[in-house]
Amino acid sequence: NSIEMPMVAREEEDLGGVLVTCWLPVLEGMADAARKSRYPSVRQHALSMLTDAIIDRHGRDVPKDELCGILDRICIPLAGSRMVDLLRSGTDPAEHHHHVEEIMIELELCISLIFKPFLHHLRTLLTMREEFVAIWMSMLGVMTELLGEEVVRPTHGGTEGDDYPGGHAMTRDKLLLTTKELGSEHLRNAIMVLVASGVLRGEGKTSSGDGGSFARGGGEDVSALTWNAIGRMKFCRQYVEEWKQSASAEGGEAGTSEG
Repeated sequence: NSIEMPMVAREEEDLGGVLVTCWLPVLEGMADAARKSRYPSVRQHALSMLTDAIIDRHGRDVPKDELCGILDRICIPLAGSRMVDLLRSGTDPAEHHHHVEEIMIELELCISLIFKPFLHHLRTLLTMREEFVAIWMSMLGVMTELLGEEVVRPTHGGTEGDDYPGGHAMTRDKLLLTTKELGSEHLRNAIMVLVASGVLRGEGKTSSGDGGSFARGGGEDVSALTWNAIGRMKFCRQYVEEWKQSASAEGGEAGTSEG
């Protein structure tokens, strides 16, 4: 056994090295295609493949620092920049009308790229507090770009095309509303997972145990940083109190079960 253990460790180290050398360039190629291709179908496939590759079983063998780099240097910036470009492209009613479905699909894939790999590898990320906080704050920054402004909601009672020829403006408003709602749902889910993991607490709550030390450690209160960031997301104002109450209730149940 004393001989086998170093061999296993060496094999895992070798596998991690191979993945970094061979697998990482493949991920970067997918990201490049998602970023630069002129064709929506190519970008969509690249985003989907990139997300699936990172949550694939091989992702477990990637060294922790490389995993953090994949999320912080590839996934989050790519998704954020694509969402900005896509939402900006929708400002031209004629262009938007013809491509709204493709834009919506790509926006959904971008949101998935932000949250799915993060939650899939959360247990590993939580072993590296500083890196975790940096990644989480980057995610909140991107979501602030998406959710920072409230969507303009139509107030007239007519049909979609009554005030807007062809219904183009309404279609764009629906796209924005749907995207923001989807983003806020993913954000809420991530918050609840982090609360259940002991990383976040409801505002004004004091955590105990390992989760509390994580939330307060390193000179930064992760919970305060999180709620402050969400407070700047105007679209979430109608949800934030409910989220805080749910977080407080979830945190209280977790604390009771630990006791």
